[in-house]
Amino acid sequence: MMSDYREHYIYQLKKENQVLWGELSEMVRNSPEWKAVRKAIEANDTEISVMQDIIKRAKEQNEQVRINSELISSLI
Repeated sequence: MMSDYREHYIYQLKKENQVLWGELSEMVRNSPEWKAVRKAIEANDTEISVMQDIIKRAKEQNEQVRINSELISSLI
């Protein structure tokens, strides 16, 4: 469930970045506005990477819990 929320959040950030890239392409390069939009895109990219890492770690942890549960069950 939490992973679904995070995946949806990543999807929203990627969608937002598509819009921002469109706006960026219409701006004068290196203008203050261009720099602000570029900074927002980079912040979203960083957030996307963080969320992807969290999802990956959560999936790995869930898999380890599953394996440990199976091992415990086999000992009983």
